[in-house]
Amino acid sequence: MLAQAVREAEHMPGGAELAELLAERCGIHAHPRSILRRLLPYLKRQEKKRPR
Repeated sequence: MLAQAVREAEHMPGGAELAELLAERCGIHAHPRSILRRLLPYLKRQEKKRPR
């Protein structure tokens, strides 16, 4: 869900913005840095799968 929001955004949201999105969409509260640590490897894998 957050990965989709990041892909749809015109920029990479910061940790605080991602934490706010997570709280709004899922009702989960997490530290912004924790979110970035878990999300970035997933986004990198998705980039490798896309054909150029």
